[in-house]
Amino acid sequence: MPLRVSQASGEQALGTEGMLDDIEVALQSEINEALQAVYDFLVPRDEARALRRGLPYVPMEPVDIPVDHFHVGNFPRMVLEEVPGEMYPYIVLAIEDAVPDTESGSQDHMSVFRQVLAVHSLASATEDEGSEVVYRRALRMGEAVHLVMSSNPTCKRLLKGMPNPTRGQSSIPWTYRTNGRNQNRNWYQAVGLTYGVKIYTTSYDQGGVN
Repeated sequence: MPLRVSQASGEQALGTEGMLDDIEVALQSEINEALQAVYDFLVPRDEARALRRGLPYVPMEPVDIPVDHFHVGNFPRMVLEEVPGEMYPYIVLAIEDAVPDTESGSQDHMSVFRQVLAVHSLASATEDEGSEVVYRRALRMGEAVHLVMSSNPTCKRLLKGMPNPTRGQSSIPWTYRTNGRNQNRNWYQAVGLTYGVKIYTTSYDQGGVN
C-alpha cells in the first residue's frame, strides 16, 4: 500500500522526523539556560553536602552543550567508548517504539500513534573530579532536558495527555583506560529519560501523491 503525503500539510503516517526536529530545536535553543537554572537551584544542596562530609566546598559549574552536540536517531559511534572526549557533553534523541493509540470516535479520521522517545544525556568529568561528579553532571543534564520538555510550548503540546517521563535510567560510569595505555583518564556517564509522545496525522489525503 503506497504512503500518501498531504501536499497541503506535509503530514505523513507517523510524523516521526517532524517530531524529532521540533524537540531538537527546542532543546538546542533552551537547554543551556535550563542547565544553569538546575545548577543554581542545587547550590544550597552542594554547600550542605560539602559541610556534612567535612570537605571544602567546590562549586560545580555547568558545561554548555553546543548545538552540534545533538544527535538524532543514533549515538555518534556504535561503541560508546569510541566517542572522542571532545564530543562531550552531548544529547541523543532516539525513537524506541511506535504503536497505534486508541482515541475517541471524534478522531476516527486521524491516525494516532504513541511514540516512545528516549533522550540520552551524556556527560564527562576529569579523573580528579571522579565518578560522583560525572554522575551529578549527567543527572543535571537530564533535569535540564525535562525542564525544557515540560515548559517549552511545542514540547508540552507533544507530551500532552501522557504521564511523562515514563522511565528514567542511568548507565554505569566508564573510562577509556584500555590496559593502562590510554592517556584519556576522564570519567563518562549517561542518563536517559523516556517520554510518551502522541502524534496525530492523516495517512491518506485526496490531494496527496503516491
